[in-house]
Amino acid sequence: MRRTVLLAVAIVVLTLVTAAPASAVLPLAASYNATITGAVYEWNGLAGQYQQTAPVNLPALLFVEPRRVAPRPTSPVVGIFTGQTPALDTRPGAITFATNSQGFHVDPNVVAPTLAAIDVAQVQADPAAGTLQATLDTPVARTVQVDLFRTSASFVSAPAQILVGTLSLQFAADGRTVMGSFDLAGNGLIEPGNTQLPVKRYVANVTGTATSIQLDGGGGPLPGGALRPALDRVRAPSGGLGAAAKRGIAVTLSCPSACTVRARLSVSKAAARRARLRRVTVGSATASRASAGQFALHVKLTKKARAALRRVAPVKVDLAVTVKTADGVAHRFAKRLTLRAR
Repeated sequence: MRRTVLLAVAIVVLTLVTAAPASAVLPLAASYNATITGAVYEWNGLAGQYQQTAPVNLPALLFVEPRRVAPRPTSPVVGIFTGQTPALDTRPGAITFATNSQGFHVDPNVVAPTLAAIDVAQVQADPAAGTLQATLDTPVARTVQVDLFRTSASFVSAPAQILVGTLSLQFAADGRTVMGSFDLAGNGLIEPGNTQLPVKRYVANVTGTATSIQLDGGGGPLPGGALRPALDRVRAPSGGLGAAAKRGIAVTLSCPSACTVRARLSVSKAAARRARLRRVTVGSATASRASAGQFALHVKLTKKARAALRRVAPVKVDLAVTVKTADGVAHRFAKRLTLRAR
């Protein structure tokens, strides 16, 4: 009880004071090369205040994406990662945090939480203003022990499990830059219920530049007159799994410039286990254009996947398409299909 009160009193939420641009945009999905600048703190019971343990200036991956389970357009998933888990990364300020546990798909060492899709924070999005604000839900956050940050380089000092705090983001008019701040706090990962462990806190600003961005589900103009690619049509051939292996899934796209396309077919880990497949990827294809225009590619199932998936048909297959345009920006699209035995 004392620890809960201490956390509630100690946290001072930082909110953005930057005014929203006149024509802001909230990306549907985007990844950013980001920089975190700030400091980490530990609670000093004798002094009755937080004391800084280290300044922070670290590169990070920041991303926003739709929820995979029960998607809600106004409640996207936001994540910020500086690398491997702070349980191993001893840099002060190292952090792995996602507002929904699906966000840990970027961490190959974490599997189960990506399937559980647990919301550890309430995310409020304002598409018109181009802002997001995430507020931790402490009771739920206690159940996901992979949201962590580190306040000390010593292995003796356990990373903090993130339990309380707020993350605020403001996106630029074209969605290609982002700035914001966060104020997060928690207790030691080891015995998080032990009130004798010091409370830890992380206060920082974050800025980022997009490496990939999808503003909505289709193509058309970006703010400022630029164009983005469009996923025009996805069609599975009649004939089920056999036809998908021979002729492939037909994907039609439009590119505003020269572009390269990579497409991947995958099934869920549960379906792969039932079908006795070692990998979830069941097909892929690449294509390119030297100029703007519409073109098509066919993504075929592998013969091994076709034979294996017959055991579990009908089966849901996820198509992921990445289009890299001449400006170097990657645009991602996704589609789910159901394939039958024949």
